[in-house]
Amino acid sequence: LSPALVGHTRAFEPVPLLLLTDVLHLGAGAVWLGGLVGLAVTLPVVASRERVVVALLTRFSSVAASALGLLAVTGSLMAWRILGSWSGLVETTYGRLLLVKIAVAGVVAAVAGFNRWRLLARVTTAAGHQDRTRGALVVRRVVLAEAGLLVVLAFGLLALVPSRRRHDAPMVIDLTTRSAEDQLLPTDQ
Repeated sequence: LSPALVGHTRAFEPVPLLLLTDVLHLGAGAVWLGGLVGLAVTLPVVASRERVVVALLTRFSSVAASALGLLAVTGSLMAWRILGSWSGLVETTYGRLLLVKIAVAGVVAAVAGFNRWRLLARVTTAAGHQDRTRGALVVRRVVLAEAGLLVVLAFGLLALVPSRRRHDAPMVIDLTTRSAEDQLLPTDQ
């Protein structure tokens, strides 16, 4: 919650909408990444129990798909409010990094789809105990790769880069007033 309260979306209007959107965005990302970590820890323990593995992966896949949808909707809304135009995607550093983030998110979604539609089927149709265990451990490796890519998304790209200021306006502080700290938002001139 704290990144939403102090993050780059606080500099754009309407603040309440963007704050809620940012909280939902961060929460969906946390559910997805946290679920992947939980899977990575749990899969070796339950790898030999076919029904448990299949149920676990199927349920998580549904939750992850919902989280991905929420991430796409909230991310699109925030990008629209922060960038202000389509040209902001290519004309600003923030926009170009956002395009890289979208590309990495696409790769992560493709890996997740591969995990769901190919590897889960492999675990489900495995002939024997060793094949099921081996299949579950392959799923675990792919889950770890997916989690690693999500960490790059969350911490490596946009989280450390400030967005452009509102309207790219110059920062002006009038030192003749008593409350210069209240003027730290850019002017609209």
